[in-house]
Amino acid sequence: MIKNHLTIAIFICIFSTLTNASEHFSDHEQFCLQQPEKDCLVYINERIEQSELHSTRWYKAKSYLFDYYYDKNDYETLKIIVEPFAERDDLPEVFKVQAYFYYAKALHFYHDDERAKIYANKAFTDIKLMYDAFADPMRMLELANLQYVFGNKESAFQMLLKTERKFGKSKDPIFNFELQSNKANIYHAYGDLENARESRKKRLIGYYQPSIKAKLLWHRGI
Repeated sequence: MIKNHLTIAIFICIFSTLTNASEHFSDHEQFCLQQPEKDCLVYINERIEQSELHSTRWYKAKSYLFDYYYDKNDYETLKIIVEPFAERDDLPEVFKVQAYFYYAKALHFYHDDERAKIYANKAFTDIKLMYDAFADPMRMLELANLQYVFGNKESAFQMLLKTERKFGKSKDPIFNFELQSNKANIYHAYGDLENARESRKKRLIGYYQPSIKAKLLWHRGI
C-alpha cells in the first residue's frame, strides 16, 4: 500500500498551474500552446535551433525538451539528452537544478539509485532555486518523494512542510492528495500513526469526485 502511494508522486507529471484552474499543463505543454497547429516536439526543437547557442532562450527551450521526454516517460531519451549537462558547472543555476532533477529521475528509473541520490541531493541543496526552476509545487513533491525513497526521511518531510507552507492554500485536489499521501507515508515511517491517519483522511477530500478520481487513476497508469 505504501509503495503504491509513493509511486503516485513519481508518475505525476504536472508542471505549471494555470491560475484558478483545476486543469494542469506542464511547462512544455503550456509552451506548445503558443503554436497548437504544430507537433509539440517539432516546435520545441525548432525553438532550440532558432535560438542563439547558450542564450537564455536556448536554455529554456532545452528545459522544455527535458520536460517533454519526462512527461512521456521516455527515460532512455531523457537520460541521453540530460547527461551531458549533469557534470557541467558553467550553466545557469536554475537550468543546472533542472538538469540535476531530471537526471536523478532518469537514473532512478534505471535503478541506479546510488548515483540518482547524488543528483537528487544536488537539486535539493538550494530550495529557493528549486522553486525558481519549477513553478508547480508538484515537482517539489516529486523531489521530496525521491528523498524519501533514498532514505532521507527528515529531508523529505521538511521539504513537504515547506511546500505545504508555500502552497497549502492551493485548491488543487491532485496536489493536496499527493501532499497528504506523502506526509502520511513519512508519519507512518516515524511510527506516528495518529498523524498518518489524519493525513490519509485529508487526502481523500475531493478524491471521490469522478473527474478528480479519473485524473489520479490516469496519472497512475490505471
